[in-house]
Amino acid sequence: MNKELLELKEIGMMHKNLLVYLFSLLVLFTVACKEKQSTEVKKESSVSDTKGLPELISIKQENLFPEGVSYDSSANRFFITSLHKGVITEVKPDGSTKVFVNDEKLISVIGIKTDIARDRLIVCNSDPGASVKTKQETQKKIAGLGVYQLSTGTKISYVDLAALNPKDV
Repeated sequence: MNKELLELKEIGMMHKNLLVYLFSLLVLFTVACKEKQSTEVKKESSVSDTKGLPELISIKQENLFPEGVSYDSSANRFFITSLHKGVITEVKPDGSTKVFVNDEKLISVIGIKTDIARDRLIVCNSDPGASVKTKQETQKKIAGLGVYQLSTGTKISYVDLAALNPKDV
């Protein structure tokens, strides 16, 4: 009986974590939409932007465990996140890869969005315990959003979402 209650509590915590992530994304995109727009109009990537790309891009990288993917049409490249390595990897159409962001704050990168108009790469970070960067003090205690410059990978900001309600993380 106690084991079942514990499992139900863990499921409840997982749902709360998901709600925190979704809420934070909503807040982030709401704030981003209110920022002053530049006079130069840049369009977001769309399916039509991927014309000329190969039908399949094969990535040969051990223990990557990609979780999210986003296309940057301005530089004809993809970004993938890694649940296991906690990095953001740049992938070219020929399948070549390189680590684009290796921030010590990132443990398990679980989602990604390119924001070409604002030259930003936005990622969700957590620590479900599946990363080579997992530590006892971070496991199931991390929830955050990282914002990086799309053109360089330089960190713009990091928002600690666990601080909003640490009991729910």
